[in-house]
Amino acid sequence: SYGASLHNGAEYTGDFPGMDEEKLLAWHRPRAKALLEAGCDLFACETVPSLMEAKALSQLVNELEHPAWITFSCKSGTEVSSGELLADCIKAVGSEWVIGAGVNCTHPKFVSSLVEICRKTLPPWKSVVVYPNSGEVWNGVTHTWETGTATADNQFVEMAKQWAELGANCIGGCCR
Repeated sequence: SYGASLHNGAEYTGDFPGMDEEKLLAWHRPRAKALLEAGCDLFACETVPSLMEAKALSQLVNELEHPAWITFSCKSGTEVSSGELLADCIKAVGSEWVIGAGVNCTHPKFVSSLVEICRKTLPPWKSVVVYPNSGEVWNGVTHTWETGTATADNQFVEMAKQWAELGANCIGGCCR
C-alpha cells in the first residue's frame, strides 16, 4: 500500500491526504515496472486500506498485463480499514489479471466472515488469499505493537482450517 510509505500507519486507515486514484496509479507504476524488469512473476499488492487504492492497483495490473493478487487490511468482519465495504473493494479488483484477492494484516477474529465475502464475490476460479496478523494492534502514532493477547498458535491453526473450509485456498500469516 502507498500508505506504508508515509510511515504513519496510513495503510491501516486509508488516510492519504492529497491523493486520488490517478496519483496513486502514478505512484505505484514505476515500482511495478521495476519489479517487472527484475523478473517478478506475480505482484502481491497487500495491506490495501481503501477502495480508491484498490481501483488504482487494478487499473495498473490491467495496464501492465501482469498477474497479481490484491489483499486488504480490514478493521471489521465487513469493512476495509478506510471503513468502505470489503465486498465493494473485491468487486473493484475484478480484472482478469487479478488472480486472487483477500485480506492480510487483519485481526484473525474477522477473517472467517471476510473469507465468506471474498468467496461469494469472486469468481470460483480466483483464489481467496488470507494472511492475517497475530491479533495484536499496530499503533501508528508510536510505531509499536500494542501489548495485548495475540492469537495462540493452536487457535490460529484451528481458525486456518475453518478459513480453508470457507473457501480460502492461499493461507498464511502476516506481521507478528
